[in-house]
Amino acid sequence: MANPKNIFNSNSPIVTVEVNKCCDWLGFSYSNKGWHYLCATIKKFINNPNIKYNKSLLKAYYQASNPKYIQTIWGVGYRFKK
Repeated sequence: MANPKNIFNSNSPIVTVEVNKCCDWLGFSYSNKGWHYLCATIKKFINNPNIKYNKSLLKAYYQASNPKYIQTIWGVGYRFKK
């Protein structure tokens, strides 16, 4: 792996980064120490390839995480009505 300090001195638009150092736009980690709903779904499927969507972690995640406004995910810029 290249020295991270050299990234800022490079003219290349392409950077190689280890997956365990990455996260998605909501902060979910792809590393084995973190948690990401798609990674967790794949791990469950590997252990049980016959699992149906209705019984999947992915369905449970989407049902639990269904915000009306994107600001509610980040907790900024939106005031809840009482």
